[in-house]
Amino acid sequence: MARIDGSLTLGEHLDERSRVVRVDRLVRSVCVVSAAVCISLAGLVLLPRIHAQRKELQLVVGEETFDDMPPGIALPTAMLSTFRGVMIHFLWTRSENLKQDGKYFELQQLYDWICNLQPRYPKVWGNAAWNMAYNISVGTYSPRERWHWVSSGAYLLRDKGIPLNPQSIDLYRELSYIYQHKMGDFMDDHHWAYKRNVAVIVERVLGEPPSDPEPELAIEAIRKIAVAADAIREFGTLANPESLQLYIGHDDEKPSMSDFSGRLAALGFKADAGWLDAVARHRRGLEVSNLVVDDAAFVDESVNLFGALMADEKLAPARDRLLAAVRAHVLSADLRLDPTYMLDLMEQFGPLDWRSVYSQSLYWAALGSRECDATIGLDENAEMNTHRFIQFGVKDSLERGRIILNPDFDDPFQSYIQMLPDSRFGDVLHDAFLDLGARDRPKDEDPADYFKEGPAGRLYKSGHVNFLHTHVRQLFIEGRIQKAEHYYKYLRENYKEADGQTKEMYLTSLEEFALKDYWEDIVSFRQGPRLIANMMQVGLLNLIYDRPKEGIRRLRFAREGHEKYLESYKGDRTERRRIPPWPEYKAGMFRDFLLYYPLPKKYDMVYKARAWKVMDHQTRLAVYGDVAGRLAELCRENDPPLDPGKAFPPPPGWEDSEPEHEEKEDRAPGEMPDIRDAVIDEGTGG
Repeated sequence: MARIDGSLTLGEHLDERSRVVRVDRLVRSVCVVSAAVCISLAGLVLLPRIHAQRKELQLVVGEETFDDMPPGIALPTAMLSTFRGVMIHFLWTRSENLKQDGKYFELQQLYDWICNLQPRYPKVWGNAAWNMAYNISVGTYSPRERWHWVSSGAYLLRDKGIPLNPQSIDLYRELSYIYQHKMGDFMDDHHWAYKRNVAVIVERVLGEPPSDPEPELAIEAIRKIAVAADAIREFGTLANPESLQLYIGHDDEKPSMSDFSGRLAALGFKADAGWLDAVARHRRGLEVSNLVVDDAAFVDESVNLFGALMADEKLAPARDRLLAAVRAHVLSADLRLDPTYMLDLMEQFGPLDWRSVYSQSLYWAALGSRECDATIGLDENAEMNTHRFIQFGVKDSLERGRIILNPDFDDPFQSYIQMLPDSRFGDVLHDAFLDLGARDRPKDEDPADYFKEGPAGRLYKSGHVNFLHTHVRQLFIEGRIQKAEHYYKYLRENYKEADGQTKEMYLTSLEEFALKDYWEDIVSFRQGPRLIANMMQVGLLNLIYDRPKEGIRRLRFAREGHEKYLESYKGDRTERRRIPPWPEYKAGMFRDFLLYYPLPKKYDMVYKARAWKVMDHQTRLAVYGDVAGRLAELCRENDPPLDPGKAFPPPPGWEDSEPEHEEKEDRAPGEMPDIRDAVIDEGTGG
């Protein structure tokens, strides 16, 4: 046989080729088997650690997670398997088309499906919430529509996204941002509607907070709820109604919560959110009930029976324990707030008013920081940004944390709300400036150079000084003189001139420093009367909003300003710049306040009755003849009608001076400023 290469015959070549193929196959088989053995061994060693890490990072849904998932989320996740991707892609495409077409209500359902199909993917929840709260809401124009979308975005994160992704700091930050920016800022046309609704929702549960400015009273009210929450947890989860009922049933103090709840049941109430709503309404209506006309047509017997039960001193201990327990349960089940953590935050930051959107923002930022602190792979920037919202919450609480709320529980959009400064958070913000100054010092900068301008450091000096100036003035106006002196001394000793000398502005008395601008402008013909009217009006508002100390101080400043104004124009030869003497001026201002000042419609006459009650006798005597007839008409028009004799009783001695008042002439136009024309800076009042 011929050789094909000069050395091998064709047969030999084929035999050799077959041998090589067999060897090659053997080598491949050995390699495959070896690889399989190595992978199997590696799997046995590494898979437990990999599975544990996947669970920590929330990349898988385990059997134990299905047990806690609502059926609407667990079933699609388990059944669709790999087809979930196709469905998700279709739903996202459909959602974008619906958003462009303005078909928002169908879009909300689609977002719900998308999130349910990707329950462990935080970005889906964050994107859906952002779209609802920001992108979709601005496509609507009524406050009710806006609130629907903004609240839907917030509740999506609060009720579903965060519980399913408890270690995703991004979701906590997104929720905190919606409360702080979308609801709390003033950029949205309907931001007051958001603030009203949040405040009314929380007051339904917690009731009106103590009006006394002492911080410990507000903290103590939440402490009672936190104690009840810890007791309920011994019987199960706080949000479970069965745990609440077991706790109530095991109460062995006398009278027991069961005794009181039985009395409630006889009136048609259960120990639930409905009862809390009735309590909130009842306590807001107590003042009105004392002023209504004595007419059976306006008396609701069931309301009287409920009021009698709530006022029964023998049952008060059981009532208070039951209130605390039900509030703890509803906070957890409906608002997703942990009373124990609420107490922790109040003890750390101060008397947070939970009706405020800024307190809600602080809560979720702080909770996210706590829950995600040990999360593997936590983004440092995300953590830092979340911490910032804690500081924002304190700052906003200082500037706008004091809530004046006149709730309309039937239509929260008609509620009256005002947000005023709350100096009780000043200490916390002061400490925050010092901490931030130390923390953010550039590492390559000498500490001596960095802190030579002040204890907050070069980066935070201006902000710290501006804050202290505002805070000292506010403390002085509120009558917290000792605290104002403390911070004024701090300014004097820590922020000096470059040569170490005390700054000239800090050499004056505390009162001169706090009221410098007021005293300088008070002598101006254009500014003086307006500032005096402003100070008196805000003083009256403080009196009717249960801030008597600040109200009285403002009335004193108004009187002193009036005296300085008269003194500055004492030598005028004409009366062009004249204003009446103080008693007459004060009476005229009070008369206009009663007749014309626009207070919240539902509480207008009740608040003016408060003002009448606290005003001094001589002023009431001076104005009664001018206002009695009109106030009686307004009382009859009120809903429910008020008794003028109860709301605005004649001042003692009125009968003896009545003829004098009837002969009194009306004041000339322009003789004194009209309250309806004055500019009121309510942000500095009470």
